[in-house]
Amino acid sequence: EPMMVVLAKNIVKTAAWGLMARVIVGAVLSVTDLATDLSVLKQFWDGGEAQLTFRNAQLASLSTSIGLQLLLVVGQNRKKGMLRTLKECLIVLTGFKSPVDAYRVAIGAEQEKDTEIDPMKEMTASKCIELVAESIPGIIIQLSAIV
Repeated sequence: EPMMVVLAKNIVKTAAWGLMARVIVGAVLSVTDLATDLSVLKQFWDGGEAQLTFRNAQLASLSTSIGLQLLLVVGQNRKKGMLRTLKECLIVLTGFKSPVDAYRVAIGAEQEKDTEIDPMKEMTASKCIELVAESIPGIIIQLSAIV
């Protein structure tokens, strides 16, 4: 690669604004993914008996993702008290976990006292859960419905 391209890539990797851009894009994509999954679930729901298997599979995928993310936030905040844990659970249930995690990473939030992992690791764990429990199964389910 040309030297300028390599330099530009290194700047974006190491600059604070590069990290901020990456986490914001990731958060927007996560929320968009959830919105499209809910839209597809509604289409499966409106499809009646013919779409029953796909609807149940999509619902199971979304439920598994949300359930695992709830376990993550309960484990992360169990020493912070019931109110904090409930607040974090509400963030998951409303679908705003990704933007909240992105915000925390973008502002450089440090690991809080009585939490298990720092915000970057929490965001990474949440993204992995979303990928494995929601995104990949969702793609397979939706492609199966098309074929």
